[in-house]
Amino acid sequence: MHSKFVSSKKNKIYQCIIYMSSWTTDIENLLEAIRNNSSLMCDYHKKRYEYLKSYLKWFKLPLILLNGMNVFFSSGLTPYLEMGYISLLTMGVSMVCSILNSVELYLGIENNMACELVASKDYYLLATDIYKVLVLNRDNRTQPAKEFLEEHYARYTKLFESSNLLNRKMKDSLKPVMNNNGNSDTNSDISV
Repeated sequence: MHSKFVSSKKNKIYQCIIYMSSWTTDIENLLEAIRNNSSLMCDYHKKRYEYLKSYLKWFKLPLILLNGMNVFFSSGLTPYLEMGYISLLTMGVSMVCSILNSVELYLGIENNMACELVASKDYYLLATDIYKVLVLNRDNRTQPAKEFLEEHYARYTKLFESSNLLNRKMKDSLKPVMNNNGNSDTNSDISV
């Protein structure tokens, strides 16, 4: 029984040494670059979400106001106007409401807001997952470096491909690290 415990403990120590030795500076630098880009993309998507949220109010508030007025026109004006005029007035207000609603649906503001919020959260989680590992000493990391890198790089590229990106330049922390020529181009940009 004691020998099984000792051999099991030796296996765990051996695995820990293998994990420790697999963590190199270039892998850590690449992960740090992915973390930096994820943080930048998190901020970008958060700002886009806030922008769309403020833009949406220009559609929602008039709709609320016009629908409230429409209810008042249809029931409150009957003693003062003929029914034909009331119907014409409520039809006009309803048409304006449907046009506002159609434009909002055409622009897809609410759908884009939901996508931006999810993207922001996903980039944040990716950045924090990487940070959580990189802040540890090499001997305290329990996952092999290459496996961790491949998993998080795949997650990053999947997020980047699925993001709602516009033509905009931002600092790319990943490009200088991945440059094969050894040139450190610190002014690299990424279009988003």
